[in-house]
Amino acid sequence: MACRRSNADIVSFLLNEAKVSPCIRDDYGRTPLHDACWRGNPEYEIVELLLSVEPRLAFVKDVRGHKPFQYARREHWSGWRKFIDQKRELILLPRRNSDGALRQRVVTSEGYEHNDI
Repeated sequence: MACRRSNADIVSFLLNEAKVSPCIRDDYGRTPLHDACWRGNPEYEIVELLLSVEPRLAFVKDVRGHKPFQYARREHWSGWRKFIDQKRELILLPRRNSDGALRQRVVTSEGYEHNDI
């Protein structure tokens, strides 16, 4: 409800103090991240709070098969792209190669590549 009502202070309290799981779903399979992306105005702070606790929320589909960012309004797409580009470390977790070294997934104009860290 705090994500639907756009209250970052309450979302922060629920996640960080009360330790409420952001993985809860409503009857339609929507998570709090779906609700935050659905808002009439982008709620970057709330989305960052949610993704910092559970990055996998970005990939959860609801019963209609939609992921949270698919609910963003078209007129806000450029802002969401900028946000995701700036905060990609919240979603793209480092991976290890066969030698155990960390690899970073990098988005390029040709697609994805991995760089050793």
